[in-house]
Amino acid sequence: MTVHCNEPFCYKNRSSLSSILKKGFYFDREWYCSESCFEMALQTQIRRRLVTRPDFDPQTRHMRLGPFLINKGLITREQLDQALNRQYETKANLGECIVELGFCSETDLTSVLSEQQGVPWVDDAAFEISREVLGLVPKFLCIEYHSFPFEISEASQETLLAIKSPIDYAFLHMIRKMLNCRIRPFLMKDDYFQMNLDRYLAGSHDDREEVLSLEANHQSILAQIIKRMGRYRVRDVRMAFYGELFWVRLSKKRSFYDLIIRVPELTIIAGSDGKSLPDEEESSARIAL
Repeated sequence: MTVHCNEPFCYKNRSSLSSILKKGFYFDREWYCSESCFEMALQTQIRRRLVTRPDFDPQTRHMRLGPFLINKGLITREQLDQALNRQYETKANLGECIVELGFCSETDLTSVLSEQQGVPWVDDAAFEISREVLGLVPKFLCIEYHSFPFEISEASQETLLAIKSPIDYAFLHMIRKMLNCRIRPFLMKDDYFQMNLDRYLAGSHDDREEVLSLEANHQSILAQIIKRMGRYRVRDVRMAFYGELFWVRLSKKRSFYDLIIRVPELTIIAGSDGKSLPDEEESSARIAL
């Protein structure tokens, strides 16, 4: 039995024993026989995303919140107009404006959002956050996109994710790809969410931010990834793209190191947690074969 390299222009075969002995490299769970084939695949994906750089906007799949609340009898048309005017003035979320004006309680609003978006909600001020999930999602992404994992369900093999409305399904897709498991989102009241997010962040290691004076092109990004692969002796890489963000995860057994790159200013936010990889002596920016 032979295992074929996933680089289209590589005509070599490697026996299954090569994969078992961990020779070669893995990129998004696909095997590459050599450093050159791996770099070619990585470079192709980075270049493609830098050229296209699609915008991912949260998609509205359900009835809009205002009419939904009116149909439920929680607010009137006149109250919705007042809330929309407040939203225009403050640029705040419509739901927040409705609660601030006293037209609806936060509990009722969260319950309605749960029904509207088909997502369960957690009505618990201080639920338990499993130690297994600490650091699974870097702090930067949790703060930026108002979400954090709080439990891994062994029965359903899902990671449970607390998230604020509106739900960004493109972001959930990125999380699902990087964690390599199904994601089950849960809504939460704003005050409960912030309190538990702070608890999650307190249990995770701090992200380290570094602004590089480099041109935002595929060679620069590739060089940063290869440099850290050499530092941590890693052969398994996953990468996801979200708008102008590159999220790269370097994995070795049960340890990992995250590299988040924001384009075009090429800001690197490198995060790690309790499962972080040991920083081995770096003698070269090349991959250590």
